[in-house]
Amino acid sequence: MAPLQITPLGDTVIGSTSTKLIWNKISGATTYHLQFGKDQMMKTFLVNDSTTITDSAKLVTGLKDGTTYYWRVAAKNARGWGAYSPVASFSVSTASVAEPDPRDKRFADPQWSDNAFFAFVK
Repeated sequence: MAPLQITPLGDTVIGSTSTKLIWNKISGATTYHLQFGKDQMMKTFLVNDSTTITDSAKLVTGLKDGTTYYWRVAAKNARGWGAYSPVASFSVSTASVAEPDPRDKRFADPQWSDNAFFAFVK
């Protein structure tokens, strides 16, 4: 049984130069094989680790802005290696979000600034 990726998945854009790749644990698995890189066909890798990963997560660092990354994972148990998960992808964008113009008084209105509904844009 192939592990299923949890995060990051398809079309996800992360705003950091590092992220934790997380997948579900497979019962009886002793090791996971992570393949991670910029090649959608999974022929070349930045990480190709089949010996040291015993948990269902791996921190990857040094990610480059404007780059799409691809990853998949397989599990090993007493019978051997299982199938790989489907290839998942995510992109990196470290561009900052513009701050609102302080002259724009709409953002000072208590109906906006005290309303929890609008917290996602603050």
